[in-house]
Amino acid sequence: METNDSLLPDRDTMPVWSFDLIVDGIYYKHVRSTNQVIVTSSDNNRFEYRGDFIIPRKVTYREREYQVTGIGKDAFSYSAIFFIEIPDCVTNIGDGAFRACTGLTSITISKNVSNIGKFAFFDCNLLKGIRVEAPVLPICGEKVFEFIPKTCKLIVPENSKKAYRGAAEWKNFLF
Repeated sequence: METNDSLLPDRDTMPVWSFDLIVDGIYYKHVRSTNQVIVTSSDNNRFEYRGDFIIPRKVTYREREYQVTGIGKDAFSYSAIFFIEIPDCVTNIGDGAFRACTGLTSITISKNVSNIGKFAFFDCNLLKGIRVEAPVLPICGEKVFEFIPKTCKLIVPENSKKAYRGAAEWKNFLF
């Protein structure tokens, strides 16, 4: 586990970092005055993550526990990930969070995600399936699923299919 605060001698001259701590190879930004963090990327911002990812519900850093509540802007963009599972403690997926993850084939979005930012899954051109556990449609920004294969299957709660089929951002998926 690493943090930027140990690298800096003086808070008055502190540069703005894109992350506050690293736990198990995942970068996090602390939501000030809370016990919450959001997944982010390093200052390099691209090609950071590889493989399959299950976002943890909680992380521990310096004997303090933090709840993961969001995925930040461009957090995984351009990364070589294949599968992502988003837990039920996450409520927000930021703008461009998974933009151009061209190896991404499968996503599970938990029931508590209420907002998906613009371009969040833009150009995930190998996507085969999305499982959305939310019975209420998440609010989506513009072009969230632009350049997703027309053969991508959407799996949603049975009692919510009609609503998903009728919503502009979800209607082009196979059900």
